[in-house]
Amino acid sequence: MSRKIGFIGTGNMGQAMIKGIISSKIVSNENILVSDKDTFKLQDVSNKFNIKGETSNVELAKNVDILILSVKPNIYKILIDEIKDVIKEESDIMEENELIPKDVNSMISRVARTWFTSKLDADAGLS
Repeated sequence: MSRKIGFIGTGNMGQAMIKGIISSKIVSNENILVSDKDTFKLQDVSNKFNIKGETSNVELAKNVDILILSVKPNIYKILIDEIKDVIKEESDIMEENELIPKDVNSMISRVARTWFTSKLDADAGLS
C-alpha cells in the first residue's frame, strides 16, 4: 500500500515539493492531498497537479501518513492546536524546510517529530 502525503499550505515551497514528488514518481497523484485556507488557491493547486484538495486541515491530517506543514512559522501553533487531536500516531510530520529524500519510507523526521512533540508537551505543561 502506498503512503499518503498531505500538505497543509499551498505556497511556493509546498508547490515545488508537490511538483518534485510527482515528477520523481515517489507516490502517485492520487496519494497526495493538500489543504489551504484560501479556497481559490486550493482549487488552483489541486487542478494544476491533479491532486485532491481538502478544505479542512483536520480531515487532511486524519487521512495522511506523512504530513508536511507548508505554512509560515508564525502559523505553526495555531495549526498544531487545530490538528493535534487527529494525527495518527504512526504519521510522520515534517515542516517544509526539511529536505525530502527520494525514498518516502525514509522520510521519518526526528527533528520535526521532536519539535512537534515539544510543542505539544509545552502546551500541556509537561516541559
